Amino acid sequence: MTTINSKEYWDSRFDVNWETAGGKNQTRFFMRMLLENLPEEVCKYIKDGSPFILDWGCALGQGVEEISKRFSNAHVTGLDFSETAVKKCKADYPSGNFRSEILDPQKDRFNVIISSNCLEHFPNPAEVFAQHLLSTGQYYILLVPYNEKPPICPEHQIILSENSFPSEINGFGRCFLKIINSQNKGCWCGQQMLMIYKRLSAAQNNSDP
Repeated sequence: MTTINSKEYWDSRFDVNWETAGGKNQTRFFMRMLLENLPEEVCKYIKDGSPFILDWGCALGQGVEEISKRFSNAHVTGLDFSETAVKKCKADYPSGNFRSEILDPQKDRFNVIISSNCLEHFPNPAEVFAQHLLSTGQYYILLVPYNEKPPICPEHQIILSENSFPSEINGFGRCFLKIINSQNKGCWCGQQMLMIYKRLSAAQNNSDP
């Protein structure tokens, strides 16, 4: 039996039933929620430059499309460890930039990294988050389910709250926290937590992550 949340599991999900289960709509819904609730400081940082932005765990690419529409000046990349997902991204968005790889802090640098509804799939999400910061130049933007009420989705490994992540880590400090209510029964009925971390040192050049 395929282990839940393994690469093989998600390759199969994206190939067999992700789309019929409304996965595309959910990805778009969450990214729109994230973008609509960004503070002005972050929006200004992105709009004033040509930053490199990563959508980590991009699924079939709807989030990348939404980021690109909102910030046309940005260089947006979608990354997912599922090769099946990335093949479909490239077919649906041939002009987009998509990669099927593991984020490598030795070579990958982005001004902004966005992770929407992914970290709850890991039993130790703070460790994954800490690794992501090694590739982040200025802002790390995180959207996850907030205080899920049991029974939770079997793919979700942990119930997350503001206490699940430190206020400061790896030279970054939490600069924004918002709990968002949603009653969209087709995508998410409950609360989401939007958290943003900012590099504590001087802001880096937008054009050079």
